[in-house]
Amino acid sequence: MSNFVETTCPSCGADISVPRKEKSVNCMYCSATVVVQEAIKQGAGGKKIENMLQLAANASEAGNNQEAYNYYNQVLEIDMENPDAWVGKGIAAVWQSTLADDRSGEMMPAFKSAFQNTSSREEKIELANKISIEGTTAYLALVRLATNHWSEFGAYYSSVGSYLPDEEQA
Repeated sequence: MSNFVETTCPSCGADISVPRKEKSVNCMYCSATVVVQEAIKQGAGGKKIENMLQLAANASEAGNNQEAYNYYNQVLEIDMENPDAWVGKGIAAVWQSTLADDRSGEMMPAFKSAFQNTSSREEKIELANKISIEGTTAYLALVRLATNHWSEFGAYYSSVGSYLPDEEQA
């Protein structure tokens, strides 16, 4: 991941590269102070983020959770503080889970990052509602998958012990 993001100076409109981790920098063309995160959100990076979030939502809606996960990661490469990308990434990870590869552990750290990057009380409430609905739906699908597997193969697993000699059953 690059330490610089391409964006536009809000004062003069010049295309500039800003260091991702700085709070503010001066535009090399007009010397105006550029608040880095605001410039990213409003400049070329902001439009790219908006487009990638829409592509991620479309992929998710189509059931292509790996593609959605990749788009959310691309958003986070530009803006690590984007709560929508954090939530989407967590949910897309869970939807990719299988019995052999449970990815539900990625969900809570992603949700935590989303909350840490949300400032207002109203945004936090909206975020909590989205997480409760979408997160629960994805997690319950994983539980349903495990339950169906156990229903189908559980009797087999339970009966295996009856075929072992007595000394191996202990």
